[in-house]
Amino acid sequence: YKRQVLQSQALPSQGVLSPGFLLKNKPHFEDYNVPLAQKFFNEALEDLHIKREDFPKITLDYYSNINYIKSLVQTLQQYWEQAFGIEVELKEAEWMNYFPKLQQGNYQIGPMGWASFLADPIYILQTFQSKSILTNMSFWENPEYANLIERSHQTPDSEERNKLLLQAEAILMEEMPVIPIVFFKQNFLQNEKLRDVYSPYTY
Repeated sequence: YKRQVLQSQALPSQGVLSPGFLLKNKPHFEDYNVPLAQKFFNEALEDLHIKREDFPKITLDYYSNINYIKSLVQTLQQYWEQAFGIEVELKEAEWMNYFPKLQQGNYQIGPMGWASFLADPIYILQTFQSKSILTNMSFWENPEYANLIERSHQTPDSEERNKLLLQAEAILMEEMPVIPIVFFKQNFLQNEKLRDVYSPYTY
């Protein structure tokens, strides 16, 4: 997707945290490994006792307000249909209708973007601490994950805190209630005389 559509405007996601927040050096999964994705898909079909030809159509909802979102979902549709031999239907909506739909859980798959307002990975990770959090549109929760996030809030030692967050991130990426796709870049101009100032959008 990055190579074909966005070119230099973004980086492929290989985890839920952007490069500025990485808690580990190795990515959680490979970028564009089609054979591995097909292997996992076939294993899922076996676990569900479903034949490929009986796999139900997937509806991919998206909002039309931003141009790159349409190119994103069209690329996903193409990749998934080619790689897995499944049918993917695109369903467009205005943001004012799309956002409540996701909040209510009335969807199968739908893109959503996040920008961290803090220079800290907790801003993203705590979103999934409970399914009652309004921005947790996956409605996923895990008691062990929630406990690790809560302990990280109460741990003053930064190294120990990062270990807790790393464990939480591993659980999130193992169960994967969300599918990280891409990290968008933003360009800034800064006066050379300006010091000790950061923008949270660079993370």
